[in-house]
Amino acid sequence: MQADIIGTFNATLSELAAHASHATLHRRSALIDLVERGEAGLFGVFGGQGVPWLAELRNLVLTYPFVTAIISQVQATLQRAISTLRAAEYFPYSLDILGMLYSV
Repeated sequence: MQADIIGTFNATLSELAAHASHATLHRRSALIDLVERGEAGLFGVFGGQGVPWLAELRNLVLTYPFVTAIISQVQATLQRAISTLRAAEYFPYSLDILGMLYSV
């Protein structure tokens, strides 16, 4: 229930932002401000292996739509690392994180 409310709130803000010209729709996160100034750090914690952590990550993506852009950047970085390290034998079908999230 709480995730649905937060997800709806964020989706509404995203939709409003797409149509607003110069209005400030919401106050910036104090945590994000601290991170941008280098006074705090962010990291994700996903417990375990297999589908439970994937479902947890999927919930984050559905609740906070901006997480999709972060995952896309991480995926691109991992893909470059895989090709650079010639680790394709470990990921023969590529590493499609977003694809995995939406197939759960």
